[in-house]
Amino acid sequence: MSEFYKDVHEDVQRIFPEFNYLQPSPPGMRDVYCDMSHPKNRVGDQQRAFSCFWAMRSCNSLDLGLDLGSTRGLTPYCIHVDRYADGGANPLYVGEVAGRDPVWADVVCDMADLSVFPSGCFPLVMSNHSLEHADVTRLAPEAPPFPAVVGTHEERHKDPRLVAWLAEYSKWRDAYDAGVVRMLREQWVRVLRRPIQRHRMEPGGVLALCVPDGAYFDVFASDPDHKHSWTHDDFRPRVLDKLLDLVEVLEYDTLKNNFSFNVVARRK
Repeated sequence: MSEFYKDVHEDVQRIFPEFNYLQPSPPGMRDVYCDMSHPKNRVGDQQRAFSCFWAMRSCNSLDLGLDLGSTRGLTPYCIHVDRYADGGANPLYVGEVAGRDPVWADVVCDMADLSVFPSGCFPLVMSNHSLEHADVTRLAPEAPPFPAVVGTHEERHKDPRLVAWLAEYSKWRDAYDAGVVRMLREQWVRVLRRPIQRHRMEPGGVLALCVPDGAYFDVFASDPDHKHSWTHDDFRPRVLDKLLDLVEVLEYDTLKNNFSFNVVARRK
């Protein structure tokens, strides 16, 4: 392990050295560690490696990125932004492990409204299993708002308001996806740095997303706070292609772990 990576998620690096999320160690274990269906999988570590890989290559201690929907300390060289991580327990997960302990973010705000940050200032905007939680009601006013239900996982899934919303989701999906596109364009991509000529040409900032893949499991059933569901096949035409005037795609669906797909794009 190089000094550059020392003391940063060393448990993850034992499986994915220097956060190389495409090649675990030993190489022959990729079909085990990077396959959610395998009982010995390390998909969680792979996805953490993905976040760290792009943070350590895009940012430094004097040039921080954003990790959206994330609590403090998960991603090096990033400002962690979360709507609920204000030092209390997460109200969405009452009675569950995720809702028992206090959590903190560096900045408490809604990922759908990054107006607290100026335009064009960040080298990285990261989202690891957060995009599907985005509430785009403000950006898709014609669609029914997501119901504000709380309680345990089971209680929320049985709430008649959520049941009714899910029953209507397909009818309004185009509107919700259009809201996500607006959010990405007007908020997430907006705060990314554009290419700039200094003593040399510096590239634009990186948008790095890890998204649950509905081709392999029921995204809505896995978490009652999930407001969107895509597969690796439909995210590109429904969302990503509508950003191509602003970003260049560097990677798409390279995790190949039967659980999530990833997107890496650079600001033009």
